[in-house]
Amino acid sequence: MEKNKATLNLFYWPLIIGLTLWYSWVIVMWQMPSLNQTDSLLRAFIRVGSLLIPALIYIWKVYPKKKWEFLGLKNIKSGLKWGLGFSLILLLINFGIPTLIGDYEYALPTSAAIWLNHIIGSPITEEVLFRSVVFQELKKKTNTWKSIVISSLLFVILHVPKWILLNELEPMMLLRRATYIFVVGVIFAFLFHKSKSLLGSLIPHWVHNLISMSIVN
Repeated sequence: MEKNKATLNLFYWPLIIGLTLWYSWVIVMWQMPSLNQTDSLLRAFIRVGSLLIPALIYIWKVYPKKKWEFLGLKNIKSGLKWGLGFSLILLLINFGIPTLIGDYEYALPTSAAIWLNHIIGSPITEEVLFRSVVFQELKKKTNTWKSIVISSLLFVILHVPKWILLNELEPMMLLRRATYIFVVGVIFAFLFHKSKSLLGSLIPHWVHNLISMSIVN
């Protein structure tokens, strides 16, 4: 019992360390706008160093014998079923029924930095931290839906610095963006829960970000 309580208290550290480092980097970019124009690869390394590495260290230290299971890389078939299934829904919503989301034009990104940072790297980092670590550890302390809600709220907090850098601080705009990210977080956490696999949420996250980065108009 004491060990479980200690683990629950310990799991906050990768989250606190990750968010602190990430917010610190964003504050530096805010104070030095020229840094905000740096290559996406640098921002990818910063994201991995501040958010992904603390989460992986936590998993490897606390669950050395069950690290792959805790990471969510055991139930591959279930993850593929849920992940690919919901990804198909995303594609249908965006391309099969375009009136639902607006009349946009799309073009695949050609920048390797965008692919490595926004499309591939960002989802891996966020899913490992918020679904593999935060969501699963919260489930040990409370029920599934409370864990989904809390982890999704924390997921919103991660995205606040981006809105600050983009100077998107108008209250209604912030509310719309926060609501959207919260709903996305709820969906990804639900997919992770149902599939019991990181792939269940990671694949749709990849597809979601690919669609977002492909919008040109």
